Amino acid sequence: KDLGPLEILLISDENKILKDSLSVLGPRQRQVIWLFYVEEMSIGDIAHKLNISYRTVVNSKTKALKRLKKEIEREGL
Repeated sequence: KDLGPLEILLISDENKILKDSLSVLGPRQRQVIWLFYVEEMSIGDIAHKLNISYRTVVNSKTKALKRLKKEIEREGL
């Protein structure tokens, strides 16, 4: 289905909010979120790739998601 101008505008606004929200994360949190959700890597693989512990990956992901949720709610998305 082709998107109309309004749908495209809404999607681009949501993407901007999401990109802005990601910018509130620290480098490690952003990297963990990217690797987990975009690259679809496992927690163990992320830990190995970044040379950090499994627990550090879990903690970084948890903190990042809480921060993103708060930021997205603040933006009204």
